[in-house]
Amino acid sequence: MRNLRSLSIVFVIAGVLALVRFTLPTNTQVALAFNHQNPSLYALWTSALVHESNAHLFNNLRGYLLTALPAYAAFALLDQRRKFWVTTVAFLVIVPPLATGLSFLVFDYKGIELIYSRGFSAVVGAYAGLAIIAGLQLVEEAPNTEIGYYICANYGLVLFAVFALEFPDLRLLFGILFFVSVLVLIWGFRREIVADPTEVGTWFKENTVVGAVSVVGFLSGVLIVLGLFPSEVAQGGTLVNFVGHGVGIIFGLLAGLNVL
Repeated sequence: MRNLRSLSIVFVIAGVLALVRFTLPTNTQVALAFNHQNPSLYALWTSALVHESNAHLFNNLRGYLLTALPAYAAFALLDQRRKFWVTTVAFLVIVPPLATGLSFLVFDYKGIELIYSRGFSAVVGAYAGLAIIAGLQLVEEAPNTEIGYYICANYGLVLFAVFALEFPDLRLLFGILFFVSVLVLIWGFRREIVADPTEVGTWFKENTVVGAVSVVGFLSGVLIVLGLFPSEVAQGGTLVNFVGHGVGIIFGLLAGLNVL
């Protein structure tokens, strides 16, 4: 029962975002957004609570729940629920002003005209980064470390391969990382640091819950990261804030590495 009450906070956060969207007057929501032409200090935080449209809200809620829930499950299996909530507080308090502030500075420096910044997407990016790290850590700390290393290495291969295909400008970088990961994996086989691939199926049968949570967390995180960096700079007539998204993802990755 205590765990269910704790988990309900994840949904409370989603409910607050929906409540703001559907109950506050439009002019109030505009006032809470960060105005690049007339910036205010409080809007560095409040801009994360408001969204431009229902579709904008629903996309962020979907991304948030797809990453926050498996991340919470991974932390629970690692018996680190308190660290999850400490990290959540950090996401809600630090990520919005950091992402919005850096976006303002970058757009102003580049001379990009933008009126408003708003939305929960930077925090969603932070949860995506956290879900990736939590999924990897869950496998690493499970029984049979050698098999865990093999699974984590394959997660890395998937990540680098997908990013190499998705981001043409960074294809060389991720291609090199993919190639290096293959070499490390081969070296691990030869040194017997990494288990034989045939043992993975048995490992998943013996660690069904851990395996499922790690796969869902890792893949959800990767998919949401890709969704935060669409091929088109403008979506629905609105400029995609790549800076804010990137700040959130990096913060989430670093937070995960720090607390786990």
